[in-house]
Formats: sequence, C-alpha cells, structure tokens
Amino acid sequence: VTVTGTGADIQSGFTAGDSDTAPGVLAQSIGGSGGIGPSSNGWFAVGGAGGDGSNGAAVSVALSNSRVVTFGNSSSGLVAQSVGGGGGTGGDATGGGAVVSMVIGGTGGNGGAGSDAYAANLDNGTITTAGVHASGVAMQSIGGGGGAGGSAYGQSYSAFYGASISVGGTGGLGGDGGTVNAARGENNAGSIVTTGAESFGIRGQSIGGGGGAGGASTAKSQVESGGDLPGLSLTLSTGGSGRSGGSGDTVYLQNSGLVATSGNGAIGIVGQSIGGGGGTGGDASGASTANGGGFNFQAEVTHGGKGGGGGDGGDVTAVNNGLVITTGESADGMLVQSIGGGGGSGGSGDSKASTNV
Repeated sequence: VTVTGTGADIQSGFTAGDSDTAPGVLAQSIGGSGGIGPSSNGWFAVGGAGGDGSNGAAVSVALSNSRVVTFGNSSSGLVAQSVGGGGGTGGDATGGGAVVSMVIGGTGGNGGAGSDAYAANLDNGTITTAGVHASGVAMQSIGGGGGAGGSAYGQSYSAFYGASISVGGTGGLGGDGGTVNAARGENNAGSIVTTGAESFGIRGQSIGGGGGAGGASTAKSQVESGGDLPGLSLTLSTGGSGRSGGSGDTVYLQNSGLVATSGNGAIGIVGQSIGGGGGTGGDASGASTANGGGFNFQAEVTHGGKGGGGGDGGDVTAVNNGLVITTGESADGMLVQSIGGGGGSGGSGDSKASTNV
C-alpha cells in the first residue's frame, strides 16, 4: 500500500471534538484471520487445526509540501499500519467410549507477521491535530495473535475396566511485528503540532502478536463392577501448551523539522519495539471412579499446560536533527524503548478419585 502526494490540503472535521476516529490519511494492510478448526466427536476424536493468519503487506505514506489538519479524538494526521492476521482457533474434541476414550484438541493457527510501515511529512508540510490520542505521524507494524488450542473433553463408562485420556490443543505462535522505516528515511522535515492529551508528535511501533493459549482438558472414567470382580478406572488429562509471542522488529525514526506538543502525556517522539506475551497453558482436570468390585483401583494423572515464552523486543533508533518542544505534564521529549514480552502462565491441574465397595 503506497500513498504519495505533493501540495495536498487535507482536513478532517471543523471544530474541536468533531469527527472522532478520522485520521487525515489512513493507509493499512491487514492480513486475513485463519479459519477455525472443525470439532470432532467419538471415542477417538481429534479436533481440526486452526488456519494460519496471513501477513500484512508493506505500507508507505509520504506527503510533501502538504497541509493536514484533524480535530477529532483518535484522529492522527498520517497513519501507516501493517497488521498480520490472527491465527484460527483449534477445533474442540469431545468423546465417550464404553471402555476407552481418547480425545485431542486441535492446534491453534499461527499469527501472521506485519511488514514495513513508513510515514513522512516532507519538505515544508504541516500537520496539526487538536484531539486526544491524535498523533501527528503514526507508524505501526503488528503481528497477529496466535490462535487458541481446542479443548478436549473425554469420558468412559464401563464395567470392570475403563480409561479416559484427554489432551488439550496447543496454541499457535504469535506473529512477528515488522520493521518501521526500514529504509531509514526522514519522518518529518516540516512541522507537526498537536494540542491534545497523549497526542504524540511522531510514533513508531513494532509489536509482536501474543501467543495462543493452550486448550483445556477434562477426562472422566467411571467403572461399575460387581461381585468379586475387580474394578479398574484410569484417567490422564493434560492441558495444551501455550505458544510463544512474536518478536518486535527494528524501529528507526528521524526528525529534522519542528515537533511541538502541548497536551499532558503528549511525548514528542516515541519509538518502541515490543515482544508479544506468551500464551497461557490450558487447565487440566480428571476424575476417576470405581464402584462395586471386590477390589477397586482408581488412578488419575493431571498436568496443566506449559505457558509460552514472551517475544523479544528489537532495536530502536530515534534521531533528532530538528527541534522538539513539549509543554504538557509527563510529556517526554523523546521516549525510546525495547521491551520483551512476558511469559504465559502455566495451566492448573485438578484430580479426584473416589470408590464405593
């Protein structure tokens, strides 16, 4: 997606607070989401895998000697976004058997990756925004979130012997954020003026998608024996593993013009590369019952799913060869950050055994 222009005159709204969520120029490439995996039923059942999200394409917006004015909240001047599609959820698996039941939840699809995002106010161009959360120039490359694993629910009911095994589906990987301004070009050679709270002058972010959560798992086995015959009941339940979050990529920002902000929290130049958080492990529960036999034995094993690792933050560079002025409270001149994502929590495990002679 490429948007260019020279001598453009763009205005969104007419008075302060008018035309919210109406950027002067909005250029986006958004990948499609993966499809949901089909569910499955039977004594042996496996849920279908979710589809992978598709990648966002590169996005570029560059205006020269132009005028851009916005009045509404969340109405930035120039916006370039490349967003990967989210992974599809894995299909659920449900089963019941007379003696044995084995069910496995489907795997979640992986999130798509973002591509390069670039936006620039060149030559003697001017950008003015009046609303809150209305940056002058905003660039984002965001990976899609991984799909959640499908859940698994299995049960068996029989005489003398029964076993039930359930495994939750694994989540999908979070997509990586793409580069911001990979060519290391100019982002502002004119003037950018914002007056609203948290309305940054120039904002560039590469953000990894969150890892998909593991699917929950439940296994139940009930055995009703009789007389002197033994009763044996076994269950195994394992929660699905969460997957890793995507990583942030390289961010490069450059200003040689004027950036002036007056709102509280309105930072002049913000550059961030942020890794996505890991997915949470799926919970697991099991229940085993053996009744009526001369000798009854029941056992259950439950494992909560493992949490996924956080994604890495990438390199961030911000170059100011111009003038940055901020007059609001808690409004830094420049904020440059590389932040790794947090790991996902592990799933819980719960088991219960009971018998009646």
